Amino acid sequence: MKRTIIACAALAAGILAASAQEGGAKVRPEDEGRGIPLAESQIPGIYQLTGSGSDVSRGEAMPFLKIYNPDGSFYTILAMPLRTQPAIITTSGTYRVLSERQLVESLGESVYGSHHAGDDNRIDYVVKDDVIYFVFPSGSGVGREAWHTVCRPAAARAKRTPARAKALAESLEGVWQLCYNTDEGKRIYAPIYKIYRTDGMFVTVNITSQDGAARVSAQGRYAVKGPQEYSECVTESVTDPDLVGVETSFECVFTDGGRIYMRVSFTLPEREGTFTEEWARVIPAARARNGGATN
Repeated sequence: MKRTIIACAALAAGILAASAQEGGAKVRPEDEGRGIPLAESQIPGIYQLTGSGSDVSRGEAMPFLKIYNPDGSFYTILAMPLRTQPAIITTSGTYRVLSERQLVESLGESVYGSHHAGDDNRIDYVVKDDVIYFVFPSGSGVGREAWHTVCRPAAARAKRTPARAKALAESLEGVWQLCYNTDEGKRIYAPIYKIYRTDGMFVTVNITSQDGAARVSAQGRYAVKGPQEYSECVTESVTDPDLVGVETSFECVFTDGGRIYMRVSFTLPEREGTFTEEWARVIPAARARNGGATN
């Protein structure tokens, strides 16, 4: 597992080599105090890398997702080429929008040697139709990236979580990947991701096998009700429109001590039986190399 993760991290570095920042452009003193509310900016949303280096206009979908949450956190996810390996977080941290042309990413974790925890990287951006173009200083002069918009979910006001359910709420928030076990005992990771946001919204994103493009399959609201129970209300669904407007209750059980794997069980109206799904939390590469153990 460790060898595969290192190889995939090397793949990620190769894909983005032309845009690797040498520690990033530091925030200048005059930038302090600048900024516009995230709710008024065009940034919060889910994006997929479609071009980097000198030709950012290339429309080929790459196995990277970037999630800018409305609470000011962000993740960059690398989908592994092997279904027997989970996706990993390559960079994460917080961000703020300085203006309609600039944002700042403050790195918390990174797999890249040219990025370091604590770096404040200033990025120029332009939004054209469904693509956001990034330009920033790099070791080769100027780094460029193009990210296609997968979706920009509407902001929501989080419902109050009962005190007895706060542990589940904290464990649920983040990015999860659908997985299952084969008859031979191998764990397979599907290219299906669910993002639970801190404001009570969720989004499910599928990466298609045909062209590798990421598409939203469902989104809606969720609420944690108890130590092992939460509910979802779908507001939009491509795969199952009959679920729109339906509130579904889920029983949630974590199957490992690190709360990386969870099993959810639920029933659907007018459908027989209980449905069960297995989900794996998408974690940083460093934790994946340690088998998911926390520091």
